[in-house]
Amino acid sequence: MLLETAALVMTLPSIALLWWAWLSGGTVAGLVAAALSGAVFVTTVCLIVAAGKRAVLPRTPPGTHPARSALGVRKWIADKLLEHSLLFTNSLYATLYTVPWLRLLGARIGRNAEVSTVSHMDPTCSPSATAASSPTWRASASPPSRPTG
Repeated sequence: MLLETAALVMTLPSIALLWWAWLSGGTVAGLVAAALSGAVFVTTVCLIVAAGKRAVLPRTPPGTHPARSALGVRKWIADKLLEHSLLFTNSLYATLYTVPWLRLLGARIGRNAEVSTVSHMDPTCSPSATAASSPTWRASASPPSRPTG
Protein backbone atom coordinates (compact mmCIF):
# COMPACT_ATOMS: atom_id res chain seq x y z
CA MET A 1 0.00 0.00 0.00
CA LEU A 2 2.88 2.36 0.83
CA LEU A 3 4.57 1.83 -2.53
CA GLU A 4 1.33 2.30 -4.48
CA THR A 5 0.68 5.52 -2.57
CA ALA A 6 4.21 6.73 -3.33
CA ALA A 7 3.61 6.10 -7.05
CA LEU A 8 0.42 8.17 -6.88
CA VAL A 9 2.07 10.98 -4.92
CA MET A 10 4.79 11.19 -7.56
CA THR A 11 2.25 12.37 -10.13
CA LEU A 12 0.45 14.98 -8.01
CA PRO A 13 2.80 17.99 -8.46
CA SER A 14 2.73 17.66 -12.25
CA ILE A 15 -1.04 17.34 -12.31
CA ALA A 16 -1.44 20.29 -9.93
CA LEU A 17 0.85 22.46 -12.08
CA LEU A 18 -1.05 21.59 -15.23
CA TRP A 19 -4.50 22.22 -13.72
CA TRP A 20 -3.46 25.45 -12.03
CA ALA A 21 -1.90 26.86 -15.22
CA TRP A 22 -4.83 25.82 -17.40
CA LEU A 23 -7.49 27.14 -15.04
CA SER A 24 -5.74 30.42 -14.22
CA GLY A 25 -3.99 31.21 -17.51
CA GLY A 26 -5.98 29.48 -20.21
CA THR A 27 -4.96 27.15 -22.99
CA VAL A 28 -1.56 28.70 -23.74
CA ALA A 29 -0.52 28.60 -20.10
CA GLY A 30 -1.78 25.00 -19.94
CA LEU A 31 0.38 24.05 -22.92
CA VAL A 32 3.45 25.68 -21.36
CA ALA A 33 2.71 23.88 -18.07
CA ALA A 34 2.32 20.60 -19.98
CA ALA A 35 5.84 21.07 -21.35
CA LEU A 36 7.21 21.82 -17.87
CA SER A 37 5.30 19.06 -16.10
CA GLY A 38 7.72 16.41 -17.37
CA ALA A 39 10.65 18.03 -15.59
CA VAL A 40 8.51 18.49 -12.47
CA PHE A 41 7.54 14.80 -12.59
CA VAL A 42 11.14 13.57 -12.95
CA THR A 43 12.29 15.84 -10.12
CA THR A 44 9.45 14.68 -7.87
CA VAL A 45 10.17 11.00 -8.57
CA CYS A 46 13.86 11.49 -7.84
CA LEU A 47 13.19 13.31 -4.58
CA ILE A 48 10.65 10.76 -3.34
CA VAL A 49 12.80 7.77 -4.29
CA ALA A 50 15.96 9.29 -2.76
CA ALA A 51 14.19 10.35 0.44
CA GLY A 52 12.36 7.03 0.74
CA LYS A 53 15.49 4.99 0.14
CA ARG A 54 17.46 7.02 2.69
CA ALA A 55 14.65 6.73 5.25
CA VAL A 56 14.14 2.99 4.80
CA LEU A 57 17.69 1.76 4.20
CA PRO A 58 20.49 4.33 4.47
CA ARG A 59 23.23 1.66 4.33
CA THR A 60 23.29 -2.08 3.81
CA PRO A 61 25.54 -3.60 6.48
CA PRO A 62 28.11 -6.14 5.29
CA GLY A 63 27.55 -9.77 6.09
CA THR A 64 24.98 -12.48 5.48
CA HIS A 65 21.42 -11.55 6.35
CA PRO A 66 18.17 -13.52 6.33
CA ALA A 67 15.77 -12.39 3.62
CA ARG A 68 12.89 -12.78 6.07
CA SER A 69 13.97 -10.24 8.63
CA ALA A 70 13.38 -6.57 9.34
CA LEU A 71 16.49 -5.73 7.31
CA GLY A 72 15.27 -7.97 4.50
CA VAL A 73 11.93 -6.15 4.38
CA ARG A 74 13.68 -2.77 4.39
CA LYS A 75 15.93 -3.96 1.54
CA TRP A 76 12.87 -5.15 -0.41
CA ILE A 77 11.18 -1.75 0.00
CA ALA A 78 14.35 0.05 -1.11
CA ASP A 79 14.58 -2.25 -4.15
CA LYS A 80 10.96 -1.52 -5.06
CA LEU A 81 11.61 2.23 -4.80
CA LEU A 82 14.57 1.83 -7.15
CA GLU A 83 12.32 -0.13 -9.53
CA HIS A 84 9.86 2.80 -9.44
CA SER A 85 12.75 5.07 -10.35
CA LEU A 86 13.72 2.91 -13.32
CA LEU A 87 10.09 2.59 -14.43
CA PHE A 88 9.09 6.25 -14.14
CA THR A 89 12.35 7.99 -15.05
CA ASN A 90 13.79 5.59 -17.61
CA SER A 91 14.81 8.53 -19.80
CA LEU A 92 17.06 9.76 -16.97
CA TYR A 93 19.32 6.74 -17.33
CA ALA A 94 22.13 6.75 -19.94
CA THR A 95 22.38 10.55 -19.70
CA LEU A 96 24.71 12.97 -17.94
CA TYR A 97 22.35 12.87 -14.95
CA THR A 98 22.82 9.15 -14.21
CA VAL A 99 26.05 9.46 -12.22
CA PRO A 100 24.82 12.31 -9.94
CA TRP A 101 21.54 10.44 -9.46
CA LEU A 102 23.32 7.25 -8.40
CA ARG A 103 25.60 9.24 -6.10
CA LEU A 104 22.50 10.79 -4.50
CA LEU A 105 21.28 7.26 -3.83
CA GLY A 106 24.57 6.43 -2.12
CA ALA A 107 26.64 4.77 -4.85
CA ARG A 108 30.36 5.44 -4.94
CA ILE A 109 31.28 6.19 -8.54
CA GLY A 110 34.67 7.44 -9.68
CA ARG A 111 35.35 10.71 -11.49
CA ASN A 112 34.69 10.77 -15.23
CA ALA A 113 32.82 7.46 -15.00
CA GLU A 114 30.22 6.65 -17.64
CA VAL A 115 27.18 4.68 -16.53
CA SER A 116 24.67 3.71 -19.17
CA THR A 117 22.43 0.92 -17.85
CA VAL A 118 21.45 0.25 -14.26
CA SER A 119 19.28 -2.57 -12.96
CA HIS A 120 19.26 -4.82 -9.89
CA MET A 121 21.71 -2.76 -7.90
CA ASP A 122 22.25 -1.78 -4.34
CA PRO A 123 23.76 1.71 -4.52
CA THR A 124 25.16 1.46 -1.00
CA CYS A 125 27.44 -1.44 -1.99
CA SER A 126 30.70 -0.32 -3.48
CA PRO A 127 31.48 -1.88 -6.85
CA SER A 128 34.97 -2.52 -5.52
CA ALA A 129 33.69 -4.25 -2.38
CA THR A 130 35.20 -7.61 -1.64
CA ALA A 131 33.08 -10.70 -1.24
CA ALA A 132 33.74 -10.65 2.49
CA SER A 133 32.39 -7.12 2.92
CA SER A 134 29.44 -7.34 0.49
CA PRO A 135 26.01 -8.07 1.92
CA THR A 136 24.43 -11.36 0.88
CA TRP A 137 20.89 -12.60 1.44
CA ARG A 138 19.71 -16.03 2.56
CA ALA A 139 16.24 -17.26 1.64
CA SER A 140 15.76 -19.05 4.95
CA ALA A 141 15.48 -17.38 8.32
CA SER A 142 17.51 -20.07 10.07
CA PRO A 143 21.20 -19.51 10.72
CA PRO A 144 23.68 -21.33 8.49
CA SER A 145 24.66 -24.80 9.64
CA ARG A 146 27.99 -25.15 11.39
CA PRO A 147 30.25 -28.15 11.10
CA THR A 148 30.38 -30.26 14.23
CA GLY A 149 33.53 -31.39 15.85
